[in-house]
Amino acid sequence: MEVPLNHRDIARLIAHFPEAELTELVRMVPADSSDPDALKLENSWRVLSLPNQGPEKGCKFLNENQCSIYRSRPTACQNFPLKFNKKKQLEIAPEHFLLYELACDKAPMPRSSRAIQALEQNEREFKEYRRLVKAWNLRVGDQVEKQTLTELWQYLKNYS
Repeated sequence: MEVPLNHRDIARLIAHFPEAELTELVRMVPADSSDPDALKLENSWRVLSLPNQGPEKGCKFLNENQCSIYRSRPTACQNFPLKFNKKKQLEIAPEHFLLYELACDKAPMPRSSRAIQALEQNEREFKEYRRLVKAWNLRVGDQVEKQTLTELWQYLKNYS
């Protein structure tokens, strides 16, 4: 499972690990050019996600089923396993249902207003991020030498 990152997520990770290399905190995953989060990086289309330990082991920051970056975790993790349905109501995201069934404690969510606010914040952040992605892709065009993760972060951090 890929955990998508936006510019604010990356800023939180960098603040949490100020000495880490960017490539230790961000994974570039091949993507289709039609994906709204697809960036031109290294002469190819990529989306940014949390690094993982391999397909069966999950997130790099998950240690003994505990999040080691809990206070700095990406917004997608903050909202897991919830999403809005078409009526703008909270529901368990279908893509997370099996994991939810296996891993979550199923305790009632007493403060759904907090979850709603978090999901709305996530929507606002990704809307802003997608605007930045479009601008980045136009900015770098076919200039492969500028399509690096470091250059991208130099651009994104101005908006984080």
